[in-house]
Amino acid sequence: MTGLVPLLVRVGPLALGAACSPAVLLVQMLVLTRGPARMARAWLFTLGTLVMTVVWMTLGIVAFSAAHSSGPSPAARTTQGVVHLLGAALLLALAVKNFYLPDGEVAPEKTGSDDARPHYGKAFLLGVGIMAANITTVVLLMPATHDVAVSRAATSAKAVACGVLALAAVLPALLPPLLVALGGTGGRRRLDQTADWMHRHQHRINAVICVAFAVYLTATGVGKL
Repeated sequence: MTGLVPLLVRVGPLALGAACSPAVLLVQMLVLTRGPARMARAWLFTLGTLVMTVVWMTLGIVAFSAAHSSGPSPAARTTQGVVHLLGAALLLALAVKNFYLPDGEVAPEKTGSDDARPHYGKAFLLGVGIMAANITTVVLLMPATHDVAVSRAATSAKAVACGVLALAAVLPALLPPLLVALGGTGGRRRLDQTADWMHRHQHRINAVICVAFAVYLTATGVGKL
């Protein structure tokens, strides 16, 4: 797989940022603590996030590949730099917004008012919807898919890089049901404690993540100009 390691080095930090999504994690926790057939709906929610992630990445790769279909040009690095800087600007705007939002409160678990029907389709669509609206993840995925699209690495290396990006993006949805399945009651208790803390501080966490990766995108973007 020619060029795999350099490509993973370039997209790795952006994949890490895409994996840091408190919003997806918290919604998944709600799925795991509300209604019947919780584990089944949690896996369907995860599948929904994966489907939407693949859609976003496919759109990005197709668009960026078409823009560079004529092959490498002197303007290619400039384009990469602009994409990174635009992503940084959007992340900074999101950071400001999240910084001024009030902290969340942990919602009490419902007792006896849950619908008896599992609503499997709604769980899947919820996963699709949360990933479609998760601007922070999308802003980080777009520069990463751009780097993959314009890379001179082998096709197999690009496929592996895309797989790493997709897995990272759905990790916040994947980890909770996986932890519950493997850890049992103890795993669920630790996950509940983590989710409670994240819910109380989700906006501050989002702001810090946005600022950190805005700095990274700014540095890489300026380096490409």
